[in-house]
Amino acid sequence: MRGRLTLSSIVIGVCAGALAIPFGATAQQTTKRQTVRSLQKRMLRQQAWWKNESTAAEIGLSEEQIQRLDEMADRGRQQVRAVRQRYFAAYRALIEALSSDAASNEIIGEKRGELIETWSALTALGVDQLIEMSEILTEEQWTKLPEVAPRALRLGNVSLRGSGIVGPEEPAENGD
Repeated sequence: MRGRLTLSSIVIGVCAGALAIPFGATAQQTTKRQTVRSLQKRMLRQQAWWKNESTAAEIGLSEEQIQRLDEMADRGRQQVRAVRQRYFAAYRALIEALSSDAASNEIIGEKRGELIETWSALTALGVDQLIEMSEILTEEQWTKLPEVAPRALRLGNVSLRGSGIVGPEEPAENGD
C-alpha cells in the first residue's frame, strides 16, 4: 500500500490543507504569513536578554549596565562577523581538499588545523563576552541570571540549561 494514492488519503489531505489555510487566503499568502511569524519568533529568541524589560527588571539592571551590555554586544557582533567569515572559508577549503583526488594528507591536515583554529577563535570570543558580562553584572545579578534567562549564558550552541552545571550550594543530581 505504501506510495499508493487512495481516495481517503486525498480527502484527508484536502481537509487538512483546508484547515491550515484561513478562508480566502492563497497558499502564497499563507506561506508569507508563516515566514513572517517564523522570523518574528527567531528575532525574539535572538534578542539580547537585557532588552527584555521584565528580565532586566527582575535582575535589577541599571541603565548604565544596559548601555555597557549593548556596547559589549555591538563589539562582539563585529568581531564574530569577521571570524565567522574566516571559519566558513576554512570549512569550504577543507571540504574542497577532501573532495580533491590530488589533496595529500598533509594538505588535508593543514586545512583541518585552519578550521579548528577559527572555531577556537569563535569560542574564545564567546568566552570573552561571558567574562565581560560577568564583570558588568553584580555578583547577585550574575547568580540570578541563569534562573531568569538560561539562554543568556549560551556559548555558541551550548547553554547552561541541561548541562548539569549547578551553583556551589546545590549538589549535582548524579552525585558528582
